[in-house]
Amino acid sequence: MPNSNYATTTLMEFEATIANLYQTIDSFPEPLLNTIPFAGSWTPAQVIDHINLANSLMLELINNPGKESNRNPMEKVELYTSLFSGKEEAPDFILPSSQPITKAELLSKLADTNAAIINAINTTDLSLIPLDFEYPELGEVTRLELCHFIILHTQRHTRQLQNIVKIISG
Repeated sequence: MPNSNYATTTLMEFEATIANLYQTIDSFPEPLLNTIPFAGSWTPAQVIDHINLANSLMLELINNPGKESNRNPMEKVELYTSLFSGKEEAPDFILPSSQPITKAELLSKLADTNAAIINAINTTDLSLIPLDFEYPELGEVTRLELCHFIILHTQRHTRQLQNIVKIISG
């Protein structure tokens, strides 16, 4: 596979990112998962649900048929960093549930999505550009760039969860 070095590095980054996410989730007592920590915030469960919804969507795109790219498949990864530098409004299709969600349900959904992402990293040509998709502000992106979106997005919201646990643990 032409992207084995990319895949290995990306897999290691993804696995470290989800390990940190799971460790952060474990720090939340079950009763506080569905508690709003401050006005205008999502509950921790909603943040986790949002992570899973967004990552599931990116996974679908990664698994789309792809076309060859004539550029470095990592070219736009740095641009994602700037996209995550401020507070963004999530699009409606990845807004979390307003219903309480148990830790077991959240972890089960995450486990399924994360296993599928790991499989995609290991089995797809990450240098290809998924067909029929352009990322707002960035245009066409490679599967590898979508993998890095997942990593950066998860890291951002893990930091958000870590801040929430500090607030509610007071």
